[in-house]
This record gives sequence, structure tokens and C-alpha cells, in this order.
Amino acid sequence: MRDIFWILAVVLVAGMTAVSSSAQEVVVEDGAVTFVSGGIGSESVERMAALAGRFNLKLVFATQGGSYLADVNVRIDDTRGNKLLDTVSDGPWLLVRMAPGRYRIRAIFDATMVERWATVPAGGRSDLILRWQAAVD
Repeated sequence: MRDIFWILAVVLVAGMTAVSSSAQEVVVEDGAVTFVSGGIGSESVERMAALAGRFNLKLVFATQGGSYLADVNVRIDDTRGNKLLDTVSDGPWLLVRMAPGRYRIRAIFDATMVERWATVPAGGRSDLILRWQAAVD
């Protein structure tokens, strides 16, 4: 009986660790680009805000009415058309660190693409809000 108690305790602790770690945003390094996405819920927004100073491009995804969006397909290309990032945002914020320069950003939500150009500075950060007309409004 005592062994069963300890096994259940270990399983419970392991399960709690898995839940808490899955709720954390993960910073991903992909070649010359580092990125993290999130921003669903107040705790995630706080964590993303704390990370934001380490990145030089911030993308925010929303509808024209102001509702935030997640599961946005994002592709960032350099001026020659070379793909630097191709990901799906886990939340309305996508923070990116990349070399200073000019980049084309294409984001798709609900089969609708929004395209913008961004200039990433050598110091500081470029912030862009990408907006869609969407049924969620």
C-alpha cells in the first residue's frame, strides 16, 4: 500500500511539472533567427513582456475590432526572398530577434494573408500590428 502511495505521488508531481512547463513560452533558435510566441492569458502576457527587451521585432496579430488572434501562420523573408522564418504563432505576440535589415512579413489567418514590410533596427525594436477582417469581431 505504501508503494502505491509513493507511485501516485510521483505521478502527480510529474503531471504538475508537465502542465506548468507546457504553459511556458519556449524561445526557439532557428538558424540566424530566434523567436518566441504567446500572449494568451495575463500570465503569458507578463512573461512575453518580460522577454520583449531581448528581441528587435514584435508582431501582434488582431482583428480590425481589436480581438487578438492565435494560430497565425507567419513567414519572414529577406529582400532577396530567402525564407528566414516559417512558423505558427501560439498567441497574438510573436517576438523575433534577427539581423538588422528590411524584411517581408506574410501572415495568414483564416485563409487571408496580410503582408507588411518591416525594418528591423540595429538598436531598439520595430513593433507591427497585423490586422484582419474576421468573423470573430
